[in-house]
Amino acid sequence: MKLKTLLKLFRVNQYTKNLFVVAPAFFGLELTDFDMLDKLFNVFLAFCLASSAVYIANDLYSDPDSERKNPLVNTRPIQAGQVNEQQADYWFKVTISLAYLIAGFNVNMEAFRIILGYTLLNVLYTLLLKKFFMVDLLVIVAGFELRVMAGCAAIGHEMTAFLTLEIFVVCSMLVLAKRQFENGIINDSARPTIKRYTKELCIRNITSMAVTANIIYILYCFWGESIPNIRHREYMFLSCVLVMLASLRFVLMAKQEKLCYNITNLFLKDYVLMPLSLLWTAVVTYALYF
Repeated sequence: MKLKTLLKLFRVNQYTKNLFVVAPAFFGLELTDFDMLDKLFNVFLAFCLASSAVYIANDLYSDPDSERKNPLVNTRPIQAGQVNEQQADYWFKVTISLAYLIAGFNVNMEAFRIILGYTLLNVLYTLLLKKFFMVDLLVIVAGFELRVMAGCAAIGHEMTAFLTLEIFVVCSMLVLAKRQFENGIINDSARPTIKRYTKELCIRNITSMAVTANIIYILYCFWGESIPNIRHREYMFLSCVLVMLASLRFVLMAKQEKLCYNITNLFLKDYVLMPLSLLWTAVVTYALYF
């Protein structure tokens, strides 16, 4: 098997999602602790391998006939016939075993249990839960919450209310955007669940989630746990403006149907979202760490 095919099977381009494990340490002012960084790197690596295993299982056990008709996924190695079932099953076992070993021995057993729960939840999603409207969305959002929980487990922190709620509303908004794009592209070949994510429903809920995310973030910038310990609180207030601008841009793109299947690429390629994201990162990093 070619390396390019293997990387495509693992969906390495999706690994940026696993950076959510860093969020607790970033907002908890822990990124300067090298012992913490070592644990975070290991839990990030474990989640990368576990997510690859989940992607392989999803491609392997999804309905092959409908998947081959879906223009968004029919070029994946399994659907395109570049990887057979035996090879896919082998790499599933390898990636998930390595993920459990890294989490259990290089992080802690709590991280191991979280990654095990993430795997089981996603296998259940592939086999059953993705057939249910809104349940499929909640499962994907739960995957992001579990990533953050694993980050908390790695550094010995508890999930804060602000972080839990913000992750939920932001990720719900992103998944709705993805569903809106899928509904508009695959039409007749889409499973019934996707067809129920109409443009009107998605835009209405994306707008509501964007407003809610802004409110939660503003509240965090005034009353978050780490805020009293930083020297540059005024920069956190400035970051609120950047979050509001980014949210407005995202909602406008949804209304104008300028979204894409890979939401990560949307942030990397859009001439407004990318600069706003980079500026927000720089402003918040300065406020928290300098």
